[in-house]
Amino acid sequence: MRYTDDLIVGFKSQVEAEDYLKRLTERLGKFNLRLAEEKSGQVRFQHWRPNDSGKFTFLGFDFYWAKTRRNKNHRVVKSCGPHAEPTRRKTNNRYKS
Repeated sequence: MRYTDDLIVGFKSQVEAEDYLKRLTERLGKFNLRLAEEKSGQVRFQHWRPNDSGKFTFLGFDFYWAKTRRNKNHRVVKSCGPHAEPTRRKTNNRYKS
């Protein structure tokens, strides 16, 4: 029998994340379940330190911090998936990629 569930959990600190992972592993073990280690991991993903943040893939979409066009100092979460088309904007009645 096989079970699958996808989950993202956010934490304020590395210590909280590690504690949660330990408790989750113990809890799943009580039901003879386990995490798929090759699909599980921890990623630093901070709005206030986007240059030190990693990126991660969830349900086929890559999530990462990117600069906005209007304010290069502002960052937003961007995502792109396997079926995503390039962003296109209309310029002088033509589309520009």
